[in-house]
Parts: sequence; C-alpha cells; structure tokens
Amino acid sequence: MHCSVGRVMDGASDDLNPTQWAAAIGILVLLAVPLAVGLAWWCKRRYARAVVALQRGSAPTTIAAPAPVAAPSPQAAAPTQPALRIDISAVTDSATGEVPAGLTAGRRMRRRVLIAQVVLGTVYWWSLLLAAVVALAAYAQATGQPLDGDNDSGAWGHAFIWPLLLAAPLLAWAFQAGWRESRVWAGFGLAFAAMFAGLLATRTGAVESTVAIAAMAAVSAMPLAFMRPDFRGAGPPLTLALTGGMLVFWILAAIAAAFDDSDPNAPTTTEDIVLLVIGLAVMLAIGGWVAWRLLLRQARRYADKRFSDLGLAHDAYWALITAFAAAAVLMVSFEERTGGSMEWVALGVLLLWWLWRAALRRLVRALVRSAPASGPSLLLLRVFKPSARSESFMDRLLARWRFVGPTWMIAGPDLAGAFMEPDEFFTWLRRRLHERFIGRTDEVRARLAALDVARDPDARFRVSELFCADGTWQAAVLALMDRAEVVLLDLREYTPQRAGTHFELVQLLRRSDLRRVRVLIDARDDAQAVAAAIRNAWREAARPAGD
Repeated sequence: MHCSVGRVMDGASDDLNPTQWAAAIGILVLLAVPLAVGLAWWCKRRYARAVVALQRGSAPTTIAAPAPVAAPSPQAAAPTQPALRIDISAVTDSATGEVPAGLTAGRRMRRRVLIAQVVLGTVYWWSLLLAAVVALAAYAQATGQPLDGDNDSGAWGHAFIWPLLLAAPLLAWAFQAGWRESRVWAGFGLAFAAMFAGLLATRTGAVESTVAIAAMAAVSAMPLAFMRPDFRGAGPPLTLALTGGMLVFWILAAIAAAFDDSDPNAPTTTEDIVLLVIGLAVMLAIGGWVAWRLLLRQARRYADKRFSDLGLAHDAYWALITAFAAAAVLMVSFEERTGGSMEWVALGVLLLWWLWRAALRRLVRALVRSAPASGPSLLLLRVFKPSARSESFMDRLLARWRFVGPTWMIAGPDLAGAFMEPDEFFTWLRRRLHERFIGRTDEVRARLAALDVARDPDARFRVSELFCADGTWQAAVLALMDRAEVVLLDLREYTPQRAGTHFELVQLLRRSDLRRVRVLIDARDDAQAVAAAIRNAWREAARPAGD
C-alpha cells in the first residue's frame, strides 16, 4: 500500500475521523497486552513468595495423629524382605504391555480436540486474511490504486504466500500440544523471517511494509506469552480487566469531550486544571472499578467450570488477533473516499469472531460427550528445583496427561505460579490465600473430598494444588498416596539430603502398589546412584513405621 496519510486525505481534514479515532484507541488498548504480561510476571513472583511464606508461617494449631498407614505389602511383611528389581529404560520404551483404557481414551480425546482447534483456527485465520483482502480491494477501488506487483500491495501478496497462511493457528496449537518452547519460538521466527524475505525478493525495502511485518510479528508474539505456564494464570484475566478498564476510560473521555463547549483559545486557569484533575481521577476510578469487577467475574466463571486456564489463554490469543485485524481495517477508513465500506468489513470481522467461537465450542462440546466423565488421578511428587526447569517440563508432561485424568500435587516454591489458576490469582489479590492452606491435619480429608475431578468444557482435567503448612504436608501426601490411581515420583536432581523427597519415597515403597508408581530421572543423572538410594529406601520401608 504505497501512500502517505497526506496523499490519501488530500482535500480532507488532516484530523482523524471518528472511525480512525476508534481504531487508534483499539490499537492503544492492545498495549494492555505487554502491560498485562509484565504485571503477570510481577504477580507470579509475589504469589510464589506468599505461598512460601504461608508454608513456613502457617504452623498447625492442633497436631492430630498421623494418617493411618495402610497395611504393608506382603513383601514388606515377610520375615525376609525380597530384593527389589529396578528396571531403567527410556521414557519412550517404558510403555510396554497393554495400554490402560483411560490412557487410550485420553490420547484419542486430546488428538480430536487439538485437531478441531487447529482446523477451525486455520479456517478462521483464512477468513481474517480474506477480510483483509476485501478491505484492500475496497481501498484500492476508492483511491484508484491498483493491486499489482508495482506497488507495496503486490509485494504484500508475494510475502503472504505461505508463512502467513499457517503461522497463527500452528503457533497456538504448538503451545497447547506440549511442544518444546524453543522449537515453537524458532518456528515463529522462521515464519516471519520468510515473510520478510519474500517481501525483499519482490521489492527492495519498503519501510512501511517492514514496519507492518514487525507489527504483525509483535501482535502475534504477545498473545503467545499467555500460553506459557508462568503467565497463563494471571495474563489473560489481567488483559481482559485492563482492556475493559481502558475502554471505559476512553468512552468516558469521549463523552466528556463531546459535551465540552469551552473555548479552546481561552487561557487555562487554575479552576480548569483542578476540574481536569478531578475528572481524570473520576474516570480512572470508574475504569479501575470495571477492571476489578471483570477480574471477579472471570474468577467466578472459572470456579463454575465455564472454561479451563488453557481455554481462556486460547480465547485471549485469538481475541487479540481479531482486535488487531479490526483496528487495522478501521485505520484505513477515509470518509470522503472509502465511505462506510471499512466499517462494514470491521463489523464482518467481529461477526466472524462470534461465529468461530460458537462453532468451536459446539464442536468441542460434541467431542467431550464421547469422553469418559472421569479418569485416573495422577499424584505428582517431585524434588523441588529451580522453577524454570520444573515449569517447562511439567507443562509439557501435563499437556498430555490432562486429557486422561486430574493431577494432584503439593504446592511448592518451584511450581508456585506455574499452575496459578485464575481463581487462585484472584484469591491472592484479595489477600485471602491463607484460607486455602491446610493448617490442621484433620482438615485433610475434607480438602481431598473437594478436589476437582471433572472435565472442563475443552475436555481437560485440572491441576489441583494442595496448600499445606510445614506441619501438615506429610499427612496430605499420605492421604493422596492412598487415593491416587497413578503416582509419578520425579527424582531428577535427587540426593539423600532431600529429606522431604526421601520421606515420600519411603512411604511409597511402604504403602503403595508399585505397579501404579513410576519414577522419573534425567538422562544426565547418575542412574546407579539413584538406584542405590531407592534400594536403601526399600530397606527402610521394610522396618515398621516409627522405628
């Protein structure tokens, strides 16, 4: 599109018309995304500190008797304990024998949901591109600029040939599918690099087009941050709240400007400054109240299982891309030349957004009907390690398991914030996080009974964290061991000095059916040292509890 604002608006006012002002405000609202990402990162750090502080400071007021220990296995009860055989194999080779029915159903459901999302996402993305082509054609007809290869429009057509057709839906799919994050970002960079290379191959360096590609890359990258585990809990709710608050502020500002009949050439008085400050304060207060109510509504809807955390992130991703597309169309609306055509195209974009969401929800709902209502529960025990290593791996692991059954874990400093759900985020904002902590061992039974074991609308199960004080986590772990159908013990970076993990290992060997237990180590760990530690724990487990 080779033109300047002065040329396009030749003969018209240099001021933006109302439609362009609305588009400019919409683009400014998109600034809520990086702001929300920054706030989510800050909130996550503060949330993690709060969890750690409450774990250390919430000492139980009443120390009840330990949870009853299940009867020891026949091997442990025998006078002579048998030797423990340890088989070490790669994860890809460990699934031998018959695959459980729940795991098979979960794999099938995950495949169907992800295929539905990527197919409908691709169709919707192509519809947005078609709307952009329609807008360009209407603009070209109104301004008399042909869409050929001699101007920027032709260069755009060459640049969009293949990377743009699949980049957005595939990026959204890759994060949900549990791909390594480095691969996702590498694919993202290659796609937009190919677009830029295609542009350079057809035309030598248009500054406007280069800036446009950079803007598209930035708009696509910012929502992708919401797919990451450390931003998923707070990022989308904060974006919705900030967007709602900013829109209300701008609407109030527009209303105030419409009713302002003061002389713009008159000198500014102290009274004018005071009224301006009061007016801004009132508008900011109203915008802040709207943002807070939106946060509250999101937390309530999440608690009512209207959506999952990943479902919310997925909707936020496409909503922001839609908002950018509609705002970009409205920005080229010039009343004297394009008439109301761009407004109609932008309205069509919003209609496409509504139809796409309705179609996706109906399709996923139909798929979920064929899925089992419940699935085997997974208890995740782990060595606490730096959060960067824990978050990425656990998110990729649970991207698959969450279609099989619910996941339970004890909240710890390593994953505090990684699986911060919208209702937990809001509870922390209201300074009520302490209400979620188990302060007495006699509360464990009731907390376990309240665990969420039902599917979300997108067929995923939730990851439930039990918040425990230092004096109650052992009782909670023992109760979870007795209830969970599958136990995964992550022994990466394990040493005998890890007292908490050692306790969990001994109790697993003492009270659990080892056929439902899996132990995970890193390929770089000393497998023989870990095996020796497990054998020592096996001998300790053979001794009566309390010895």
